[in-house]
Amino acid sequence: MIRLFSLLLVLSACSKYTTSTYKLPKELKEISGLAVFNDSLLIAHNDGGNEPNIYFLTKKGKIVHTCSIINTSNTDWEDITIDPNGTIYIADVGNNLNNRTNLSILKINGNLAVFQDTCRAEVILISYANQLNFPPKKAALNFDCEAIAWHNDSLILLTKPRTIPWKGFAYIYSLSPQVGTYQLSPKDSLFIGPNGWKKDAPTALEIVENRALVLTYNRFMLFDIHTQKWKLKSSYVFKNISQKEAITTDQHAIYIGAEKHRLLGGPFLHILEK
Repeated sequence: MIRLFSLLLVLSACSKYTTSTYKLPKELKEISGLAVFNDSLLIAHNDGGNEPNIYFLTKKGKIVHTCSIINTSNTDWEDITIDPNGTIYIADVGNNLNNRTNLSILKINGNLAVFQDTCRAEVILISYANQLNFPPKKAALNFDCEAIAWHNDSLILLTKPRTIPWKGFAYIYSLSPQVGTYQLSPKDSLFIGPNGWKKDAPTALEIVENRALVLTYNRFMLFDIHTQKWKLKSSYVFKNISQKEAITTDQHAIYIGAEKHRLLGGPFLHILEK
């Protein structure tokens, strides 16, 4: 499977968009991962504590197929990505309290899952070399993560900092997509912003060639990642308020998933088009 993207769309992230919003079905009330599967379908999953299902849906949010991953549970699934061959990777790395010792990435054959009601996952086990205590002190709460992306034959993780006091830095990790056990050291750090986790904590990541889209609750940011240091190019602040947890893009649009919120409504699929 080859995913085609319009760099023009991504490069103009601070430009005006036409925004459409669709109500997602109740099965995705806690949507936390979203990826483009092919020209007509997206894939999505829910946050931790829900069924270990992946959902194939139209690009207007209608579920057309559900596949259950039968050899695992959804401890805290936070994001999803897909490689050019159709292999799906689900990041079971949510870690609000920074005390988990069972972090993993699930590896699933998407070309089978789109047709089958059940399938099995291979498991990549990870830990952070720079985490010595579970949990660490409040000033070192850097080991939650809600963002994964495929890039240059590797998997990229971007952490969701929860430090007290807030420091505004997320950490970038890279690892092989091959099944194994990995102890990860930070590749770099990325300053997201000074405003605290409710505005500046990354909730999803999408990488297109050498551009990275980083989602937070109130905006997405475009980074140039040609070199080791990610360079902020532009950002887009959302006009609508919702609990945005997932982002993906194709040659036509940027798709954002927002989970159900008792005050803000949902779940929603927001679509931004030029």
